[in-house]
Amino acid sequence: MKKDIRFVICLVVIMLLALLCIYSLLADKERDKDTHPDYPEVSVTPTQRMIIVTNGEKDVVLGTINFYTVKLSTRNIESVEVAVGQGAEISPELISGYVTDALEDEEIDLDILGIEIKNDICILNFGKSIKDLAEKEADIEKLILDAYSMSIVDNCAGLNGVTFRIEGEPYITRNIKLSDNEVYLKN
Repeated sequence: MKKDIRFVICLVVIMLLALLCIYSLLADKERDKDTHPDYPEVSVTPTQRMIIVTNGEKDVVLGTINFYTVKLSTRNIESVEVAVGQGAEISPELISGYVTDALEDEEIDLDILGIEIKNDICILNFGKSIKDLAEKEADIEKLILDAYSMSIVDNCAGLNGVTFRIEGEPYITRNIKLSDNEVYLKN
């Protein structure tokens, strides 16, 4: 008789614990539903992911893009992820701005005089500062051109490649020579 009562008590305790666990799981799901409402569908490219940031009391949906920069300590190219506004137009100007800012963080100062698109090729026009850098750091010059071109090609749909100019003329330094119509990196 005592064994039967112990068995019934154990069974009741197990059932109460099971009900408590189920209630706890359901309450967590309901709380998540309240704190994370349905967000509009976000279109992201393969190099982007969606993130949500709380701005005051309002949640802001952002996407991310990856671009490349030069890391002087390793003398190599490094990928960097940055958040962009959901409605931001991903253009060569935007991407080159991120690359230029990241290079400035490495104390590499370059002048970008303009960017244009001709026949689905992005033409990035440097100021003479790239020539000065090329004279001192040939390996860094190539890494810089790689960072700009890979960043633009990876993020800007519809472009077939990237090339460079210096003050509107063909890109010619001691180390790299591009003819007027030569593409540096093709998509």
